[in-house]
Amino acid sequence: MSQEIIDKVALDFMRLFPFLYKNLLSAEKELPGNDSRFQISILALLKHKGPSRIIDIGKRLLLSKPYMSTLISRLIQEGKAKKQSDKQDKRAMIITITKKGEKTLLECKQLIREQLSNELKQLKKEDIKQLHESLQQARIIMQQL
Repeated sequence: MSQEIIDKVALDFMRLFPFLYKNLLSAEKELPGNDSRFQISILALLKHKGPSRIIDIGKRLLLSKPYMSTLISRLIQEGKAKKQSDKQDKRAMIITITKKGEKTLLECKQLIREQLSNELKQLKKEDIKQLHESLQQARIIMQQL
């Protein structure tokens, strides 16, 4: 595969994410409780990857240590996450999502799904079908990465 095509695909991704992000951001006003999109991202990461160290979560989400500490503290205070000492490194803390955090994440996903569904209803049936098929194919290809 030529580097030119690879660069074009990378650029397409870079253009796609801000578009999706912009359309999803309007849902942030309606997120459950006082959660920010970063708190929801932390909960999603914990749900997907399992218990994680604060520093590892911050690296994956590209968030600074001080900001991560604030976000994690808020999630713990709200009972959406819990922390415990890392058995291998007593200085590090392991963060785990709680049942309340899982419920918040589920509510947020439902809200975003509803919003996207409402946006998609504006498209023609043929465009929706083509988008569906393209996204299925993209998901299959992306799973190889």
